[in-house]
Amino acid sequence: MVAYLKGDFLLNPKFQRTLNVANLILLVVIILVIPLFIAFGVTDMFVKNWTQNVLLPQTNEFVQKNPQFLADMIGKLDRKSIMTMVNNAFQKEPNDLSEYLKHLDSNLFANSVNIIMRENPEFVSKLLTGLDAQAVGNIVNIILKNNKDFTNSLVASIDKKALTDSINETMKVNSLLLPDIVAGLNPDLVARSINTIATHHSSVISSLIGSLDTNAIAKLINQIVTARQDFTPKLLTAIDAKAIAKLVNVILTNNQNFLSDLTGNLDTKAVASLVNDLMKKNPKLTSDIISGLSPSLISESVNLITKNNTVFISSLVGGLDPKILAVTVNKILDATPNFAGNLIASLDTNALGKVVNNSMKSAPQFFSNLVGSLDPALLADSSNYLIKEQGNNVSILVSKLDMPAVGALTNTIVKNNPKLLSNLVGSLDPKGLAVSTTNLLKDQPKFLANLSGEIDPKILGNCVKILLETHPELLGEITAQIGAKPLANTVNTLLAKNPNLVKELLPQLNPEAVSELLNRSEKEVLALAKILMNGKNMLGRIGFVHKSNMGGKISAPAVTATTTLIDLLTTEKKRE
Repeated sequence: MVAYLKGDFLLNPKFQRTLNVANLILLVVIILVIPLFIAFGVTDMFVKNWTQNVLLPQTNEFVQKNPQFLADMIGKLDRKSIMTMVNNAFQKEPNDLSEYLKHLDSNLFANSVNIIMRENPEFVSKLLTGLDAQAVGNIVNIILKNNKDFTNSLVASIDKKALTDSINETMKVNSLLLPDIVAGLNPDLVARSINTIATHHSSVISSLIGSLDTNAIAKLINQIVTARQDFTPKLLTAIDAKAIAKLVNVILTNNQNFLSDLTGNLDTKAVASLVNDLMKKNPKLTSDIISGLSPSLISESVNLITKNNTVFISSLVGGLDPKILAVTVNKILDATPNFAGNLIASLDTNALGKVVNNSMKSAPQFFSNLVGSLDPALLADSSNYLIKEQGNNVSILVSKLDMPAVGALTNTIVKNNPKLLSNLVGSLDPKGLAVSTTNLLKDQPKFLANLSGEIDPKILGNCVKILLETHPELLGEITAQIGAKPLANTVNTLLAKNPNLVKELLPQLNPEAVSELLNRSEKEVLALAKILMNGKNMLGRIGFVHKSNMGGKISAPAVTATTTLIDLLTTEKKRE
């Protein structure tokens, strides 16, 4: 038995046959399993390489030779099946499409897309409405991150009209789709793509915008702003201000009516909320964009908007946060003090006056709060440039304003911010302000008279009192620049229309401050006295303006001028 185990067992024929069969099976297993393991490891790599190096080049060649084929094929496809397949692909492998796009020829791809959109806009629209917005947003983020050049080139080659037809149709069928997609987008990635497109293809975007349905776009914007208020501010903070300014200039050059029509359909509350959020998070952005804009182009667009959508602007103003807006305005004035002047030079004063009137009537408290938060020094810098360069336009614009609305607004502003006006005026250029005031008095002598009838004398008196106390030299210099005749004409009209104004106003003034003003303007007061024709309206209302009532602080020439004025008025009264 032992001998058998030691030698005979291994030599047994049955054992040998069994061993051979086992070895053969093991060899077969090894031959089959090892390649399978290798295949499992390289399949993904193989498929991707085959797709990138074989399939996509052949696809490019096929599309180039048969651009019509895809359009014909898509028209016959089952929309629901396509949507299911695309949604599954986006959800499971969102990176794959991004990889494929790297190897596609953007021009050829755009050519096929153009044909598809031109011949099957309804199919594309219905297909889009069935897509998973979150999955689409995810894939868009990946594409924007990894295929910047492809997206850029694709935009340049797309047929703008075909694309806008497809977009318009999609928004009509399912207006919620695009807002839902936007909700899943990464603002930084979108901004990066926009920067590239705005820099290199501003004319494409301009042509695209000109063909869009303003009602559908406005509805889309309203829904996006309402559904995701944080998206647009985050997007704009990542956008290149210079690129956007360039894009806006091109859009305004070619599509002024589009912006006007679009504005009329926007939700003022949603837009105001968006603007407030944007200015709160990035007040400098608006300033940076404005510095690159063309004032003349902006003004042309503003003219159209103000002519056609005065109620919209008025409602929008009422929804803005004045304190947040003031921060942005301060940034703009600091960075671009000349922009406002150049812009106003090109504005339609009739249309703008109408908008201002509506805004003041609907939201007078807004302007008061806004003014109270502005930086007087920055506002003065911009005002100085505006008055110096565009004095005539300011005068014409003022003449178009509604006096009751201006009066109500002035009362609110002065009541809530009496020192602001003093600080602002103290920083203004007296000569420039005088030139603008002179133009206003010459062209619109009744303006101040009409305005004064709407202003509360007590509020105005308090404001003038502060102004005289803090800047006694300013009014004297302005008076010297204006000249007696235009001032006299205005005083005549003012007193004729508002005989009680002086009587109610003067008792509230500080005699010493008035004395200082008279001392600095003695020549003008004397000249004014000589040419006033309606002195009878003033008699008994300024009689207390005399040396004894001014604490003996009026200089001799000023006393002479004042006495002459009173004597002249007395003589005029005696003649009656």
